Amino acid sequence: MLMKTLIFSLALVLLLQGCGRSDEPGAQPQVFDLNEAITLRTGDSGVLRGEDFSIRLLEVFDESRCPEGVMCLWAGEVKLKFAVEAGAITDTLVTAFPSEGSRAISGGYTLTITDVTPYPKEGKTIKPKDYRARLIISR
Repeated sequence: MLMKTLIFSLALVLLLQGCGRSDEPGAQPQVFDLNEAITLRTGDSGVLRGEDFSIRLLEVFDESRCPEGVMCLWAGEVKLKFAVEAGAITDTLVTAFPSEGSRAISGGYTLTITDVTPYPKEGKTIKPKDYRARLIISR
C-alpha cells in the first residue's frame, strides 16, 4: 500500500510540474535588449529591458511565400500582426515579410523582421500556432 501511495504521489508531482509551463505560447513575456534578436510564437510577447516597451505577435496570416518544391514567378510574402505598447501609446501593426523587413513603429523604435518560420512546403498546411517570427527592436 505504501508503495502505491508513493508511486501515485510521484506521478502527481510530475503531472503538476507540466502545468503552466513557460514554453507555452503567451505564458511569460520574454525580456530582451535593444538590437537583440528575439523569436516570438503566435501569442508570445516580449518586453524590452529597461524601457517601457512591449510587443506581442498576434497573428501570422496571408501566407503567399512560394512553397519549397514549387517554381514560382514571385517569391511571395507572409503578413504578421503585432500589438505594440510604447509608453502610453498602444498600437496594432500589420507588416509583411520579406517585403517590409524593417518598419518604424511607436515611440521611435524600429521593428526588423529577420525570419518567419516554418517556410511553406508544397502540400503541407502550417498551423497558426506553429509560426515563429524572429525580430529585432532598435532605435
